[in-house]
Amino acid sequence: MTLSFISFFISQIVLVPVFLVTTKKLFKPNMGALGYVSYFFISPYCVYLYSILAYGLISTLTPDNALFNELASYADFFALLVSFLFAAIYQRSIAKKHRAVGFFIYISFYMVGMVFSLVYPTPVTNVLFSIVVPIVTTFLMYRFITLPFAEISNSEFEFHTGMLFLPITAEAMLVLRFFLNIVSYQDKYLGKYDTALMIYSTIFGYIILIYLFLITGMVTKDIKQIETIQSQQDDLLRDNERIKKITIESLMALVGTIEAKDEYTNGHSLRVAEYSKMIAIKLGYDEDAATQIYQVALLHDIGKIAVPDEIINKPGKLTEDEYLIIKEHTKRGYDILQTIEELPDLRLGALYHHECWDGSGYPLGIAETDIPEVARIISVADAYDAMTSRRSYRPAMDQKSARAEIANGIGTQFFPAAAQAMLDIIDSDMEYEFRQHE
Repeated sequence: MTLSFISFFISQIVLVPVFLVTTKKLFKPNMGALGYVSYFFISPYCVYLYSILAYGLISTLTPDNALFNELASYADFFALLVSFLFAAIYQRSIAKKHRAVGFFIYISFYMVGMVFSLVYPTPVTNVLFSIVVPIVTTFLMYRFITLPFAEISNSEFEFHTGMLFLPITAEAMLVLRFFLNIVSYQDKYLGKYDTALMIYSTIFGYIILIYLFLITGMVTKDIKQIETIQSQQDDLLRDNERIKKITIESLMALVGTIEAKDEYTNGHSLRVAEYSKMIAIKLGYDEDAATQIYQVALLHDIGKIAVPDEIINKPGKLTEDEYLIIKEHTKRGYDILQTIEELPDLRLGALYHHECWDGSGYPLGIAETDIPEVARIISVADAYDAMTSRRSYRPAMDQKSARAEIANGIGTQFFPAAAQAMLDIIDSDMEYEFRQHE
């Protein structure tokens, strides 16, 4: 057995352990002994093994040495076809979502084996290029292909099939090398350049090999960076959700403080917030915008914290001075909320929710579109709930009467679009659920 054959054998078999480990890490984490054996027999190494056996059989069946030599010159093309067949078998054996990656891995390993498929003329070159370099390459394959892909194999990244262009193109370029070998073998004039062609082929093969490592490393690095960014975005989304939850809880705590002062309100702020959101949705607001209006409406009466309890809970009609004090709750609410920069509409809802469409409201007496839309919406919802809730000086109004008041106020007290939306909501409330319940 010649050194050339031993060197060629080592150059191919040395890649098999890494190929099997890669298969286990990426696609078959529970792979046992039988799995190792099965994948060994379709490994890139066996492509050459079967090719050698096939050509050995041909040599025994072909008495014409010239014909056999002609066929042998195309051995690499035959092996290339077999490699694609085995790659197809390999990828069909793994989960569908990983098949593109599996095809890439198989062709990459086979392409690396092709780089070492040359037989060199001297013992030194055989040992160097068919034993030492392949052994070093196995570690590089493990480091730059197996480990990076193993790190991202369980992620949700989508393997772009365009990556298959890399190993397939590399193989196509190596086919060109084989073609040049065939031409030099058949042409006596070019035959004297065999050694130079061998050197160029070796260099060319290693350039492709380095290119494969670099591109694979960059791609997996980019994927991991994308995953890191995605993870950071997920963290931000979770933080935003947590902040939203804290915000709502804080708002609810403030609402509880407001309503604790007024024994008659019994959920007024919550109902106004719900009606306001329903109106906003009917006006075409999306869910997020409508939810923000809900939050603003929750605190529309926060200024009542500054109103004395004896005025809020007075069991009768208010005097003119007491009514003026009550009206101040809009400005007090604005003062309380104006420092919250992230939700500027909070202070607008508090300040303007008693303004009227015709300018007859308070505290500023502004009219129509000068009133912020969020306040126009809350104004209708607030008025409806006030009418359908009991007060110290009167019982709750029935639904029909409350509806009539809303309809009468269109264009005077209320923003027409919001008032009409409130009427639609009332009409849909066949059981009169939208009211204060005892």
